Amino acid sequence: MNIFQMKAFIETAQAASISKAAHHLHLTQPAVSQQLQSLEKCLGHQLFLRSNKGVKLTEYGNIFYSYAQSFITLWENLQNDLATVEENHTSLRIGTCAAIGQYALPCALYLFKQKKPQLSVSVQSFPSLQILGQLREHSIQIGFIQNGCDLKDFNYSPVLKSRFILAAPPSTTVTSLDLTDLHTIPLICSSDDSDLKKALRLSLLEYGFELNLLTPLLELDGIESIKSTV
Repeated sequence: MNIFQMKAFIETAQAASISKAAHHLHLTQPAVSQQLQSLEKCLGHQLFLRSNKGVKLTEYGNIFYSYAQSFITLWENLQNDLATVEENHTSLRIGTCAAIGQYALPCALYLFKQKKPQLSVSVQSFPSLQILGQLREHSIQIGFIQNGCDLKDFNYSPVLKSRFILAAPPSTTVTSLDLTDLHTIPLICSSDDSDLKKALRLSLLEYGFELNLLTPLLELDGIESIKSTV
């Protein structure tokens, strides 16, 4: 039993046709038939009922189908992991939330590259939840996220702390505000699905304040957009 027989079996089962499976696999029909016959001989059971209309899984074939799918998935994961190990020697893939990627990370990467000039580094910005998903899939090797995510399945370490600042134009005469005063000012903040908004919501909850009670004048993507508007 080998991986080629597994792939021929799955393609044939899904297409219900040996000729269509051969087309998908870029093989001849006799070559696929031979793979299937070898597989049936190895297992000692007939996997397909063959007719002029195509093929249909037998009871044994239905049982074997789920195992074959699992085997192919494991094989593909193995291939990806082996490729990742090989690639890790020469490259580093980083996913970061926008705030860290715009301000904190560039300088740190510049210093890092001075120590590791042979390493190819790529950086992409994503929402924090998407970064965690890419870490699970091994699409990236390091992720920088903002607080508020479930990290129980990850090894992690806090790298920096940030604070929220209420910025106002130079013409503003107000020198201090309470949280309750936020209802009275034309507030501009980040959009609901942003990591920044989620972190702000958690920070305000520590003081017993619900961010959802506010009705912002504008919701924008990115800190720079907010600064420019103010």
